[in-house]
Amino acid sequence: MPAPISAVRELAPQVRLVAIDSHEVARMGMAYLAHRSAGVALVGQASTAADGLAVVERARPTVVTVGAQLPDLPGIAAGQQLRALHPELGLVLVAVDPDEDLLARAARAGLSALVTRSAPLPTLAAIIRQAAAEPHQFRAPGAALLPRPRRSDVPALSVRERQVLERLPDGETLESIADALEVSRRTVKTYVARIYTKLHVQNRAQAVVVAARHGLLPPASGHRG
Repeated sequence: MPAPISAVRELAPQVRLVAIDSHEVARMGMAYLAHRSAGVALVGQASTAADGLAVVERARPTVVTVGAQLPDLPGIAAGQQLRALHPELGLVLVAVDPDEDLLARAARAGLSALVTRSAPLPTLAAIIRQAAAEPHQFRAPGAALLPRPRRSDVPALSVRERQVLERLPDGETLESIADALEVSRRTVKTYVARIYTKLHVQNRAQAVVVAARHGLLPPASGHRG
């Protein structure tokens, strides 16, 4: 005789969720999601990064959703702190209107996902579950799922191509990259085209996401000269 549905759900691994967001409505939304989604439990919430860190230490969640802009710290920076303290934590950045630059920085920072605040409930629930299962596999609704690369799949980039690639996540213009590397803008444009070809991408955001999955980017900390 099949087990009751409730018993089956209890056997499933539960996602312990903490929501960090300055907007109370957003935190209420996560509470509603947890209430409506089987296997997801909201175990804590906070309105600032500092309070969020404390809540995470107490609640020991498997996934944390982080608002893109908190009162005391940008969401990506808060996510980086959480990643450093809890390497296996699922980290989902929630933004009102994410653009390619934010997507690129989120991927480079080692977050698990980027999702818009207006995403449908099933989409957000799926992203949270995926972040719990594979915290180091970056996802974004509407973007292709990036497979975990094998060592043999890592593209072979020249030293110059790597130097250009490392500056793409910061939103630098071709001119500023050219000045920093002491080459012409046309030369930088050529390097960028080669990078896109080798990574099989079509734009800067895709290049940074793919490069992050291959481990081709340095940690997003400090200042490059």
